[in-house]
Amino acid sequence: MTIAQPRGRPGSRPNEEHAALSFEISSYENGHDALVEVSGDLDSFTSPRLREVLNTALRDRPNRVFVGLTDVPFVDSTALSVLAECHYRARSQGCELVLCSPTQTVRRVLDLTRLSDRLPVQG
Repeated sequence: MTIAQPRGRPGSRPNEEHAALSFEISSYENGHDALVEVSGDLDSFTSPRLREVLNTALRDRPNRVFVGLTDVPFVDSTALSVLAECHYRARSQGCELVLCSPTQTVRRVLDLTRLSDRLPVQG
């Protein structure tokens, strides 16, 4: 399942950097694990969709949910809250939520907020 939601930043002119400001999220199941691949900014606009996809993945009670962040250039507090919420939900059902290959900018935010001390981060 892939959902693309083009948008612009607040205050931007219509169609300004339209192609660069898209959001895509895909989810896959592989045996007892799930993979959620994210591309684009994770912010207050895209976080509800992230929550929805992660909650759907957790409904099947996988052993692990891997969240691919290779193509995520920006993350805000709303998205961090969703990741933490889903991490605790996963943990309560015996599942592990693993953040995979965050960009340098996203990794820095995870480290500064100490979220990387609570959630497993690979890569």
